Amino acid sequence: MQHRLWSVPELVDMVLGELSLLPDSKAPLARLARTGRLFRGPALQHLYKRIDGKGLHAICTLMHPASGDKFETSFTVRRTRFSVYADLVQSVTLDSSPVISVRRPAIDWNADHISTALATVEAENPFPRLQELVVHQLNLKTFHIVLRLIAPTLTHFTVNSPHSYPRARSVWSDQEYGLCIATILRRVRAINCQIVYLQLCRIPVAKAIYECELLDLLQSLRTLTAFHMDYDLLEIAGMLSLIAQIPSLTSFTVYNGSYSPKRQIPSILDDLRKMRMPFQTLVELTFAGTMYDVAMLLSTVKGPLKHVSLDTEYPVNLYPVFGQTIQAIRNFASALESVALHFWSAAEPQPDSLPIPWDTYAPVLQCRKLTSLSIVHTGAIRTTLGDLQIRRLAESLPLLNSLDLSTGPTERPGLQSLYSSTENVKSATLATLAAVASQCPSLKFFKIRGLDARGGLSTTAGISRSPGVVTFNFVDCPISSPSEVALSLQSIWPNADLIIKAEASVGRGQTYQPAWKAVQALVEYHRLVRRAQGQPSSHPEVVPARQIHQVDKLLRLRDSGNVEPYSGNVEPYSLTSTDEE
Repeated sequence: MQHRLWSVPELVDMVLGELSLLPDSKAPLARLARTGRLFRGPALQHLYKRIDGKGLHAICTLMHPASGDKFETSFTVRRTRFSVYADLVQSVTLDSSPVISVRRPAIDWNADHISTALATVEAENPFPRLQELVVHQLNLKTFHIVLRLIAPTLTHFTVNSPHSYPRARSVWSDQEYGLCIATILRRVRAINCQIVYLQLCRIPVAKAIYECELLDLLQSLRTLTAFHMDYDLLEIAGMLSLIAQIPSLTSFTVYNGSYSPKRQIPSILDDLRKMRMPFQTLVELTFAGTMYDVAMLLSTVKGPLKHVSLDTEYPVNLYPVFGQTIQAIRNFASALESVALHFWSAAEPQPDSLPIPWDTYAPVLQCRKLTSLSIVHTGAIRTTLGDLQIRRLAESLPLLNSLDLSTGPTERPGLQSLYSSTENVKSATLATLAAVASQCPSLKFFKIRGLDARGGLSTTAGISRSPGVVTFNFVDCPISSPSEVALSLQSIWPNADLIIKAEASVGRGQTYQPAWKAVQALVEYHRLVRRAQGQPSSHPEVVPARQIHQVDKLLRLRDSGNVEPYSGNVEPYSLTSTDEE
């Protein structure tokens, strides 16, 4: 007999809502929908609330007569069945898998099948409750589907994801692609969609075909709160000025996959300075472009920025512009909660090139409310970040729960020998972890590049009493003794469940991977011991018995003193071997 609590609709909806958040929730929801009337309605609502191309294909199949049916279903019955499921759909995502590619045949769903079915629907809006439409890769076949799905209820619209595969140039020209974009934008504006989220990426370079429609659409969207676009669209005259005057805009993102330091935003940035309140409601800014553009844009923003993410090339000959960018971030120190700075350099390293002084980042340390900080250098960029600087950083930003840093030189062929002779470029050591643990008690994620983990840490146990899960990601970090590193980590965070991850780029970093795997195994063994002793654990994973045996063997070898320090030339701590020592 069913429990009477399941007769409460709100409770059933709450349980099924949690179930729908799981990755593989479609099959359980479908089984619940077949159990009876009690679960049928709520289960179908969560099952068809968000659908992909395969789900759209299944719903549109209801409009086609079943093959081999002796009693052909009437069109009225098919339309009624379609409407029952179409009324449940609120989000449609057309992914960029090969099934929708114009170069490969359909596998899971067929675009022509969907277009034909939607053409037979008499209603002006086949999905009357549709609020979100995501098209990861726009092509000739998905174009007709998009036109049919656009409805006045649409609030979130995405055309091409920034990481989608480029379209096949042999299918249509830039002019034809531009006409399709112009048609879509005109349709959105004609039916008066109240768009809240708009993303336009990987659209054609022939901007003259659709720039008028895009400007008219942005001018009419007074409810737009988030706009994500390509860097190339900023070349349209009046584009940035129009975006800056959107009264409800809180999130602005500029993607750029192929920018060059010679390409800069036109003189429209100078016009922004003359405006009284540009970007007055902006809270989140993500920008990928030249350093000059970043500095100019930050100097014009008047809104209370809380989240800033910058991805730009470090100008070797424009160090004042770099300093101007960091100084502009300080203007939002009272409100900033997260800062992500990614600077890269394509230039070859020079022996006489000076590293970036860490004092340049001093304005960032004045953002006392920061909970997330990421400063990453890639390529030929060097910095003077060491133990002392990281200690000062931790003391200035005690609320950090996520930290991502690049320290010292980058482990890459051709760079190590060049940087090894530079005395003022040094990597941080394990003492950094102790400083961060004592000053940032809320830290939950720490990713560091170039940490020198060779040697132990002479510290007292129990620096940080914070429970919970703390995740570490060590990238290209040299290590000599995994047991000492594991002991140091566990002594610093005695009450936390530690998760150790290690990454390696090409070069010497890969030789340290077996040692970091040993650190991971030792930390997991310590977590298992705490659990066996009845101490609480926040990490649900269970260590395999085979791995426990390997860790026991490592500990016995360490206690016997027969293990030589790890030099990077051999792999004495391999966890894949099962032979007894």
